[in-house]
Amino acid sequence: MRSQYFAYICDRVQKITGAVYRVTELLSEKEPLRWKIRQGSLEILTDLISLSEKDDLEKNHGLEKIESQITKLIVFFSLLSGNNSISGFNFEVLKEEYDSIRKSINQEKQSEFLGKLFTRNNLGLSVALESPKKNKNDNGQSNGQANEQNVRFAKARKDKIFNIVKTKRQINVSDLSADFPECSEKTLQRDLLEMVNKGLLKKEGEKRWRRYTLI
Repeated sequence: MRSQYFAYICDRVQKITGAVYRVTELLSEKEPLRWKIRQGSLEILTDLISLSEKDDLEKNHGLEKIESQITKLIVFFSLLSGNNSISGFNFEVLKEEYDSIRKSINQEKQSEFLGKLFTRNNLGLSVALESPKKNKNDNGQSNGQANEQNVRFAKARKDKIFNIVKTKRQINVSDLSADFPECSEKTLQRDLLEMVNKGLLKKEGEKRWRRYTLI
């Protein structure tokens, strides 16, 4: 059980590292944070994998180092997530993903099973993830974990929508499509209506002429 969880964490960090490289492509090559973030994410991944070969004391020190590295990355993401763009939204998502990893590592660090968690034979990522158990999705996440991640993504998306409305004063669904190419108009429409129901926005007009403004 613990070995599978460690394999899941390693696989998840590996995927996040790949996402970091893709997202930082949007930054200028002259931007220092582009290279600091890439280096930091790679160090987190390699340090995490290397824990399988360390004794208990070194594992604890290694986990503390990884937590510190993640904290530093989160600060970098916070600096970049404030800009009103697709890259800003992506950095906000990455920040939340790394924060979730940091919390998971901290919980495991406190576990009495720490010595069993990082044994040399526990690093079979493909073996542990090839046969997902019942109630897990294709990414090895439980339904609860997947739902939690979707909630975080939706919240970050709505926060960005709110900032866009605040800047542009009024928008329609088509206006948002360029800012959220990964989302369907149906998803964006649902987000807007939820924000209306919560009293954050108000709508004017019907169907394709409908526009949304701040209350």
